[in-house]
Amino acid sequence: ANSDDNVIISAPTGAGKTVLFEMAMARMFASNLVGKHLQHNKQYGIGGVSNMRKAVYIAPSKALCEERQADWSKRVADIDPGITCTTITGDATTSSSCYAEIASAHLILTTPEKWDSITRRWNDYVVLLGSIKLV
Repeated sequence: ANSDDNVIISAPTGAGKTVLFEMAMARMFASNLVGKHLQHNKQYGIGGVSNMRKAVYIAPSKALCEERQADWSKRVADIDPGITCTTITGDATTSSSCYAEIASAHLILTTPEKWDSITRRWNDYVVLLGSIKLV
C-alpha cells in the first residue's frame, strides 16, 4: 500500500522481515530526496538527505549488524552518496560517542541491549531520538 502508517511485523525466520525494512528504508530516503532541490538549508547533508530523518535496525547480534552495514552502506550509496550508516553495539567506548554517531548517521544498526541503554537517557536527547522515523 502507499501509506506511512505504523505496522508491526511478526513472522518466522526467513519470512522476509528484513526485506520489508529495506523497502520502508528506501521509501523513507527516497521521499526525503524529493524536496532536496527545493530546500537548501543546514539540516541537509552533502547529498541532500536530511539528518532529521533516521532509521534504526535492531539485530540480535553484533555480527548481523556488521553484515547488514557492509551490505546497506553500498546499497544506500546508490540512492544518495551522502547517506551514512553506523553500527552501535556494546563495544562503543562512551555513551556520548554513541550519541555523536547517531547524530551524524542516517541509518543506525544496533543490538537490543545497546538500544535499550541508549534510549534510557531519552530525556537528554529528545530532539536526536525524535528524528528517528523508522525502527
